[in-house]
Amino acid sequence: ELRALVQRVQGRTRGIQGAARQGRLARPVRGEIFVPQEIEGVLGGVYIRAAVGTTVEAAAPGKAIHVGSLRGFGTTVVVGHADEVVTIYGNLSEASVVTGGEVRAGSQIGRTGQTRYGPALYFSVRSRNIAQDVNAWLGA
Repeated sequence: ELRALVQRVQGRTRGIQGAARQGRLARPVRGEIFVPQEIEGVLGGVYIRAAVGTTVEAAAPGKAIHVGSLRGFGTTVVVGHADEVVTIYGNLSEASVVTGGEVRAGSQIGRTGQTRYGPALYFSVRSRNIAQDVNAWLGA
């Protein structure tokens, strides 16, 4: 369902000025990054441990191209960036942006929620709907 969602909204990234570059994304939330063994290599994203209600920030500038519920991820925000790159923020307890809204790097887009792995944020980067290695995209 995540791949299908990204495919549906991918066209909304055309004309977006905010760029997301490999090695340059800010961490959306501070905490331990982990990939549960049963999903390793399946989703292409990571989980970041953080207490429920922790502020989640946009990793790069762009536009909120989807805000809503997604099966398996609860409240989810997808931010579109230039060059058909999207960042995905799942398992939010609440979203702070609306679909179509401009997003600045570091601006609040939501708050962390509860996952089946404990309090955490699901975070993914996709380029032309191909899952990317999140660690390679995050800055130091």
